[in-house]
Amino acid sequence: MTWSTAIIAALLSLPTPAESELTSARAARVEMIGRVAIEVTAPAWSGWSHRQRAALLLAKIAAESGNLSLAVHDGSKRSDGGESICLGQIHWGRWLRMTRAQWVALGGADEAATRRCLSETWRQLGLHRNLCAPGSPSLAGVALIFSSYGTGKGCGLRSWALPRARHWERLARR
Repeated sequence: MTWSTAIIAALLSLPTPAESELTSARAARVEMIGRVAIEVTAPAWSGWSHRQRAALLLAKIAAESGNLSLAVHDGSKRSDGGESICLGQIHWGRWLRMTRAQWVALGGADEAATRRCLSETWRQLGLHRNLCAPGSPSLAGVALIFSSYGTGKGCGLRSWALPRARHWERLARR
């Protein structure tokens, strides 16, 4: 089994959110999410393998989206008082390189919207990586990236970030 197939299999084994989505429809959607994540993480980061990069993005979105919830994916459920959208839970703000209409378009369960969402999530993860953990990947470094991304308040370690980093570590080993 290739690493990409193994990562997608791990996504498919996540607990299913309490939604009325058919099992076959969820499986197809999750496979599409995994494939798009692998594609958007293809450009190299110094010291990181493609598997480690894809695992970082997938661990991030699984944690933020309630295990890839359809309602979060399609944009009908937003967090943070309605100011976060899509699987990456992208906050609306002046730091985004997009209009509000483009931000709203990040929500959607089709492949084009998923690509927009995951591309922006990946761009932001890169910013937080450069800020908090620019070297080779490590459990502590990934926890700092998740902390910074999750709060927007710098690289201080948050208690919830370590379990998410452990999920990254498990995915990256597949």
